[in-house]
Amino acid sequence: MYQSYFGLKNAPFSIVPDHRVVYMSESHRDAVAHLLYALKQSGGFVQLTGEVGTGKTTVSRYLLQHLPENVDVALLLNPRVNEKEMIETICDELKISYPPAATLKQLLSVLNEYLLSSHADGRHTVLIIDEAQNLSREVLEQIRLLTNLETSTDKLLQIILIGQPELVNILARHDLRQLSQRIIGRFKLMPLSLQETREYIRYRLRQAGCERSLFYPAATRSIHKLSGGVPRVINVLCDAALMGTYSNNQDKVTKKAVDVAAQEVFPEAGKLPFWKKKWLAYAASAGILLSFIAALQFPNVLPQSIQAFKTQINGAVGTKLAGGEDDSFGKTELSVSSDSKEVEKNALLLANVEPKNVDQANQISEIEANKQSQNTYRSSTAVTTTKNSSSDEQVQDDGAEDNKKKEANDVSSRFDLVYRLGVPFRSN
Repeated sequence: MYQSYFGLKNAPFSIVPDHRVVYMSESHRDAVAHLLYALKQSGGFVQLTGEVGTGKTTVSRYLLQHLPENVDVALLLNPRVNEKEMIETICDELKISYPPAATLKQLLSVLNEYLLSSHADGRHTVLIIDEAQNLSREVLEQIRLLTNLETSTDKLLQIILIGQPELVNILARHDLRQLSQRIIGRFKLMPLSLQETREYIRYRLRQAGCERSLFYPAATRSIHKLSGGVPRVINVLCDAALMGTYSNNQDKVTKKAVDVAAQEVFPEAGKLPFWKKKWLAYAASAGILLSFIAALQFPNVLPQSIQAFKTQINGAVGTKLAGGEDDSFGKTELSVSSDSKEVEKNALLLANVEPKNVDQANQISEIEANKQSQNTYRSSTAVTTTKNSSSDEQVQDDGAEDNKKKEANDVSSRFDLVYRLGVPFRSN
């Protein structure tokens, strides 16, 4: 649709694995080199893995176009088969005739005869299985048995397993260790780097007949970041971005156009990642806490009624932390009611919010009145207690003085009596 607008001969970013427009990154070149080298070996398995969209199928198609002349290939694209269906597919790919109702044993016999004849003619047979991570254990075991088709010196069948990274874990299982031990080559395709992403986009545009750059550098960086360097995702993003640029009558793709294309192609791109949501929640909580602390540090900015309530709450908390109640009050302590209205009122005051209606103002006034009455009662009780203590002390002092005077009078009376009778004075 946008091809004529940008002067393109064909769609530059088709997701069809076309071997004619294969961009060979360093990782792709290494993969092809490993596969070609393995084909020269005598039998065994070769393993090629890579993430979805990294170009595994494209590499296999490229390999098919560059095989030596003496190599015959059977390509298995649908691994969701049983043992018999797999052998039938191999025979079909190699154009081997077999009876319509042939059993598995008959199919293996026919295949073995063909491989022996082909080897005698100097030819090499290769089986390529794509999406090999979907093979069942029974089929994998049957594939391993195919490598037992051999002569005294050479294997008759070379097998290449191509799949996602899960294939590595499958072949590492204990019950498949015999197959794993027969793998003579392993290689993993890697995503494109930023520089390779730039070259990939330019290469695709040149193959479509466009020599000028249609993407700003910022747009290219955004494409690499969003795609993770996966070629298939790069194709999808570039195609959508070119369509958006064409719709806006612009000459080159901008970063904004790439971001819009990402939201259209990947709906989850417009959503915040989990870690951003998590930190936003933490930031909001921290903001509320800092606001409350600031309100406590600057009480002058609060309304007087709210400040009185906070002072009362602080006094109650201080009494509880001190480890007791006030005995002069008959063990009466300040408590916050669990009634829903009280909870609403307390939450309002602690959040530093002005009361919005008359009821809330009246409730705050009642708290202040209760506080004043309690303070008055405490003061009067303390004065009364002081007076009573003083009176008791005075009575005790007067009693002691009277006792002293009484003892003195008793001594004086006895002295006078002894003196008058002429009895010598003798102290008690």
